[in-house]
Amino acid sequence: MNNMYEKGELIYSVLDGWWTDTGTFDSLLKANQLVADKKNKKLSLNTK
Repeated sequence: MNNMYEKGELIYSVLDGWWTDTGTFDSLLKANQLVADKKNKKLSLNTK
């Protein structure tokens, strides 16, 4: 990525929603829990 930045070739996009870093096992677990919680909330709204 640094090489692309130095060449002026690095581009980016803004994403809707949320993002979390998953560089460690603990952060990967936290991200998994966030996704599961969001999915459970969505399911509970659809069943009411």
